[in-house]
Parts: sequence; C-alpha cells; structure tokens
Amino acid sequence: MDCVRTSRAGRPRSSPPAQFDEFFALLEEGQPWTPQEIDDLLWDRYGVTYDRAHLARILRADGMQYAKPRPMDPRQPPNAEEDFRERLGEALTKDLGDEPLVLGFFDASWPQPFENSQRMWSYDRTVEIHKPLVAVP
Repeated sequence: MDCVRTSRAGRPRSSPPAQFDEFFALLEEGQPWTPQEIDDLLWDRYGVTYDRAHLARILRADGMQYAKPRPMDPRQPPNAEEDFRERLGEALTKDLGDEPLVLGFFDASWPQPFENSQRMWSYDRTVEIHKPLVAVP
C-alpha cells in the first residue's frame, strides 16, 4: 500500500523560517543570553512563545550552547597564559640545590568578581561577559 502523507501532525510552526534566520542573527549579535531574555525577545519581537525544552532543541540545532559563563578577569593581561607557562618553565628548570620547589596558585582562593550561577546561551564559549562586579560587604 502506497501512502502519501499530505499533512503533519501537531501544532503548525509559530514562526516562518525567514523569522528564524533573523532571530538567530539577533541572538548571535547580542550573546550571551539568559533563557528569560530569549523568551522576552521572542514575545516582544515576534509575539510567540515556545516551551523551554522545545526552544532548547531549536537553539542547539542552530549551534548554541547552554552553560555557565566563564568570564575573564578584566585585570588579566592578554598574554597571561603565555606568561604563566614561561614563569613555570623557568621555575621548574631552576637549580635550587637541596631546597624544595614550592609552587603557589592564588587564583583558586581569590574571590570571583562575577556572579555566574545563571546558565546562558551562546554560540561561542569564549564570549566576553560584561557584567557588573559583585559587591563584597
């Protein structure tokens, strides 16, 4: 028996593909995004809402990732990793005689200047996060 399926089951699409192209371009320009910001953008600009699980499928299909941001400390020099590797190499090759080599890393104990408990959507994990510093009492 040959069957031709002429209609699709379920609710019709809320937005045409052209709107999705514009939507994804907007997301890429203003990244990173919280889920609430994406919901607000969809409602304000297109007048549609999506279930969060379905929206996650749409965003992942377009290449977005959902993770906690890893902001860079604004005081960190651009060549910090290269400088670290150079200093570590010098320390490891230095002859100390019978003295032990002691390495210390203060970054782990340094207070984090950004609150990053909110997961965000972005296309690239290396996106710079511009957030106000957290006030420490």
